Amino acid sequence: LRHRVQQFLRGIALLSCAPSFGWHIPVAWAQTAEHPSGAARIEPLYAPGLFHSDVAGNRSDPAFEHRPVRLGQVLADLRLTDAVLYDSNLFNAPSQERDDVALVIEPSLDLRTDWPRDALTLHAGARILHYLRTSSEDARTYDLRLSGQRDLDARSAVSAVIHYSRNAEERGLGGQNLIAGGPAFFHRLDGHLAAVTRRGRWQFDLAGRFDQARYEDIAAPAGGRTDQSFRDTRLAGITGRVAYSLTPMLSLLGETDYARTTSPYAIPALRRDADGFTAKAGVRADSHRTMAVQLALGWRTRNYDLPRFRDYRGLTWDATTDWYPARRISLRLQSGQDFRNSNIPEVAGILVRSVSATVYYDVLHRLRLQASLGVENEKYREIHVRTSRWTAAAEAEYAIGPRLSTRLFLRGRERDSNDQGRFINYSGFTSGISITGWL
Repeated sequence: LRHRVQQFLRGIALLSCAPSFGWHIPVAWAQTAEHPSGAARIEPLYAPGLFHSDVAGNRSDPAFEHRPVRLGQVLADLRLTDAVLYDSNLFNAPSQERDDVALVIEPSLDLRTDWPRDALTLHAGARILHYLRTSSEDARTYDLRLSGQRDLDARSAVSAVIHYSRNAEERGLGGQNLIAGGPAFFHRLDGHLAAVTRRGRWQFDLAGRFDQARYEDIAAPAGGRTDQSFRDTRLAGITGRVAYSLTPMLSLLGETDYARTTSPYAIPALRRDADGFTAKAGVRADSHRTMAVQLALGWRTRNYDLPRFRDYRGLTWDATTDWYPARRISLRLQSGQDFRNSNIPEVAGILVRSVSATVYYDVLHRLRLQASLGVENEKYREIHVRTSRWTAAAEAEYAIGPRLSTRLFLRGRERDSNDQGRFINYSGFTSGISITGWL
């Protein structure tokens, strides 16, 4: 990415980013939503945000914190984001790069109940992206989520989530970069039913889940469509977790997970039907002031019905560390392993091992800076290919008032491969500016 620095600086005037999202997961179960995984892993050991709410990166000033509209016992939050984006390499091509500018509109509505105990929330959002010169890359995506929690007593609760979305996959994320043709769109339907109970120093969690991803045919440049049904997946699984608190600052964790994945629409020779099992044990240490650490190490298996795909048996891990060296600074380090859905018929799943670092700096009450660096090492085990994907990002968010904010964003990307015949190397960056308003 070093040779992109000058281009980054020239693109500063067009910086942008997507809007931020708050989160509340009653029973601590969270699923990856960026792209469907063949394992559809539930990640209770990863937090989507910093562990603590009163630290840089999460802390908010009441003078600039917008309040939702009250409709009886329902709180409504209506938001609209407008953005201008610039992409230096629209198709993630190795040469003959094509850049373009896009206009983005993102409306969203959040409704949540204001009941004394139980909770019910609804989220509806959409993203309309239109390029000025390259209409084939236009995208219309949306996201619908309904969740609820029922408190059985002071120590036990059940929760349920159902989620449906249409997404656009980044070019090359599934493996081979399909430069010709339109983007890959997929529909995802997922959800879970979970229960949690606390008994003294013990906490027990149990969740059953489902996850279905279906890919639309890709538009070919000369007309026609390219079938992607071999990527479609349907999953059912169950996860159990136990935690024991040794002290107020130290807990032991254990987790087991079983999932059955099937390919409902693939031809018999390309079916990725598999059984997966994961067992992990770990520790959570939290000083509540300077550092919070959550680590888990375990064993994972993935056994395919077809012998043409390689089974997996090996170590797996999740690691997250938050460090708060000063009141205005927070640092998060993460590492983990997972499988990603592959767009190559010969590869059932991409083994992904990732490391990332993010720093938050609250310059002023109304100005926040954030920078991150990450790398993903990908293994295509059936065809003996390895790739490395680097990303670097920086953003600045400024609260103009309690109902208006603006954000600048810059994101660089680069991929290297040991097989440039099938997996092209590419690099590029996206930058822009956005403004978000709340009703």
